[in-house]
Amino acid sequence: MMWLLSDTLACVLEFPDDWDDDGSPNAADCDDEDLDVHPDAEEIWYDAVDQDCDGNLDDAETACSMPSNHVANDDDCDDSDEDVWPGAPESCDGVDEDCDGDVDEDPSDGDTWWIDLDSDGYGNPILTSMACDQPSGYVDNSDDCNDLQPDAWPGNTEVCDGLDNDCDGDADEDDADDATAWYADSDGDGFGDADTSATQCEAPSDYVSGSTDCDDSDATINPSALEQCDGADNDCDGDTDEDEAIDVVAWYLELTFMNLCGAFMHLYLGGRSLQLDTQIRGVLTLPGDRVRTRTTETIRIWRQPRDRQLMPLVGRACELLTERKLVRDKRRLRFELVDRPGP
Repeated sequence: MMWLLSDTLACVLEFPDDWDDDGSPNAADCDDEDLDVHPDAEEIWYDAVDQDCDGNLDDAETACSMPSNHVANDDDCDDSDEDVWPGAPESCDGVDEDCDGDVDEDPSDGDTWWIDLDSDGYGNPILTSMACDQPSGYVDNSDDCNDLQPDAWPGNTEVCDGLDNDCDGDADEDDADDATAWYADSDGDGFGDADTSATQCEAPSDYVSGSTDCDDSDATINPSALEQCDGADNDCDGDTDEDEAIDVVAWYLELTFMNLCGAFMHLYLGGRSLQLDTQIRGVLTLPGDRVRTRTTETIRIWRQPRDRQLMPLVGRACELLTERKLVRDKRRLRFELVDRPGP
């Protein structure tokens, strides 16, 4: 069966008067979807919600006397947390308790960190910071004795540089890695005694760096001294009274006509005194002839006409076995005195 309706079909829907069941009808409720928002609700300050539906968000209330749960300032940055207020102690919790805009700075429950100005891994015992996490440039110890010197820290090797490198309270100790060996110079001649030494950074009084003195009780005996004939090794070369001593004595052979070989040698040396010790040192050649055979060297010495006192020796000869220093090998040496050939 088909029904024809001539009148307009109307549909009426009914809605509840209080959607959030907070006791305030929808018409009076400024947020009927929030149970905590209605005209009789208590306003919570600074949460950006108008709980009492007075049209103001977190407004201060004007009154002759302070209303209950009110104060005379609006400095709280989170009035829903009693631990948050300007000047509150900061804690490591991710919350800005002191309302300064920063989180977890200088926390009361943070760790102490020490600044490390020289970046040697050891902190300055005076300059600290409280932080939840290690700040940049800070370390977890205060053991540095000199936070401006990266070469000074506990356990470092001590060296001679004027610093307390190992932070033990002393600088440049005798056990410094580059300490110098110094030697006693008791006689003050500038040369030290190898048997008396001290190792440290600076030279002790009356000590020197060298150890070549062979007698540190006598200032005249040292490597720079001149050898003397005194029974001592003046120049510290291991030998005593060498021939080059400054006061060496010239020993002379007493030559007489009774000592024929000595006389000829005296003539051969130009009439000069013959300086000897145990061996002949050398010869001075005069005009004459040398005739060398296998075993004998004959030296003919010319007599000058004016040497009348030598006439008794003309034609005479003398033979002797020479020492090595005279002719560089052992051989028989024959001296002859002859008249100089005429022109």
